[in-house]
Amino acid sequence: MRETFTHLSLMERELLFAWKEQGISFRVIAIRLRRSHTTISREWKRNTKCFHSYIPCMAQKRYERISGFQRRGASLKNPFIFLYVRKHLADGWSPEQIAGRLSLDHPHQHIDDETIYRYIYSTRVRKEKLWRLLPLARKRRRRWHGRKMQRTGGVSRLPFLTIDARPAEINDRKVFGHWETDNYISTN
Repeated sequence: MRETFTHLSLMERELLFAWKEQGISFRVIAIRLRRSHTTISREWKRNTKCFHSYIPCMAQKRYERISGFQRRGASLKNPFIFLYVRKHLADGWSPEQIAGRLSLDHPHQHIDDETIYRYIYSTRVRKEKLWRLLPLARKRRRRWHGRKMQRTGGVSRLPFLTIDARPAEINDRKVFGHWETDNYISTN
């Protein structure tokens, strides 16, 4: 067995086809190719399902098409989007603003705000401290599902504050916003 994984080559696919036609098992083929038997069986199943029989050159074309598509799909590997995101982060924009504005300014370019957040907080880029450029400059991401409510006795409760805990300046009502009124209009 090999220590690092590499994809099957066209030659290996052709040998797989020839040996399988001779009735040789996946395990024996795997030993001959110095591969895992699961790699060989998955390759066979994946491509016989697509083409109804295993055709080595078609399997190779499919692999090349899919692997090329996967590399193009990574948004921040596109140099234009990478520079656009970095520039607007430096200008103080949020990832939501960047993602929304990019598709308006450049209709054929798209990125999701979650992709930008993952990039900012990834271990690979963490040493650049891009999180400082975010509007709230949080070092760590918050949980997606919001705050947890305090639980006492198995019941969720909001924190309870008494009226005595409010500041004394509120009683003077001299600061805007410290007014309390009842706004009720009768329709009778």
